[in-house]
Amino acid sequence: MNGRAREREPATAHEADAAGRRCVLVLGMHRSGTSATTRVLGLLGAALPKTLVPARQSNQAGFWEPELLVRAHDRMLTEMGSTWYDYRRLDFGTLAPERHAAICAELSEIIASEYGDARLFVLKDPRICRFAPLYRSVLENIGVETSGVIPIRNPLAVVASLKARDGMSEGYVLLMWLRHVLDAEIASRDWPRAVISYETLVGDSRSAARRLAGQIDPDLRDHTEVAAPAIEAFVSRTLQHHAAARSALGGSPEVSGWVKQTYDALSRLERDAYDVAAMAQLDIVRREFEAACDVFGSAMLAELAALESRFAAAWQELATTAERAQAELVSRRAELTMVRSEVARLTGLLTDRSR
Repeated sequence: MNGRAREREPATAHEADAAGRRCVLVLGMHRSGTSATTRVLGLLGAALPKTLVPARQSNQAGFWEPELLVRAHDRMLTEMGSTWYDYRRLDFGTLAPERHAAICAELSEIIASEYGDARLFVLKDPRICRFAPLYRSVLENIGVETSGVIPIRNPLAVVASLKARDGMSEGYVLLMWLRHVLDAEIASRDWPRAVISYETLVGDSRSAARRLAGQIDPDLRDHTEVAAPAIEAFVSRTLQHHAAARSALGGSPEVSGWVKQTYDALSRLERDAYDVAAMAQLDIVRREFEAACDVFGSAMLAELAALESRFAAAWQELATTAERAQAELVSRRAELTMVRSEVARLTGLLTDRSR
């Protein structure tokens, strides 16, 4: 994750196919169409994990993520002093060699249990953007080639989605967005890869699926027409709850030049996944972003962690108070029931005596 492009020429899908088994890593920022892209690849024939993260209200169409790996990722991030919403660089060099080996072994075991001996399988979790090189190493060690798909989405739509779901601010989401997409792009430069926008996928799912198949695994082309009706039924505009015009991003004075330049470069990579000028533009943004993170990143995240800790303590206090109040309410209702019963008994006695 040193920000430098590798010197080896990008592999082709044919070269990767000759090696045998292959994993397609879906590397995208949260709320960028990663779930829809993963499902499309599954409908095209790539194996999905056995144990999926359950669908939720915020994503009723499903996440298509391996639940056991997501849990492992969260434990790993916690161990490294990070979270899913961190925008700082992850440095696995800080781990002791034996711990690094143990993490790789755990991930390998889960992959084996979730995908068996599938020749082609798809693995998605936005967290992986920040440690894609680790996955490359894990997959190489078990004899699996790596391909990548980078789903992109107008950053303002990502902001709207995470603001609605988690109450995050625009500025913070855009820092997260930069970290995820910049890391995903640099990690996948010498893989067979495709960049696909969520807007393209939703607008013309059949063509998008055909292009994905051709760039990632030519053998999947034979499945595109057969799978087209199922893909079109799954990918519909009803899934796109938050949309933003490209002009709104370019015209917003509140969005940094880094974000605009990065989205522009990624859009060019959608047309040509190895556009040299686009990658050079991303390298410039990456260097500047990393320099800023080195200065401000830890301080801001430490402050956020402190605020989160205070909120958690306050929430726990409120929860305890509410629990006590509920217990008191139950007790008072029981007393009220007893009083009513006694009133009814006495009323009955008075009625009998008045006769």
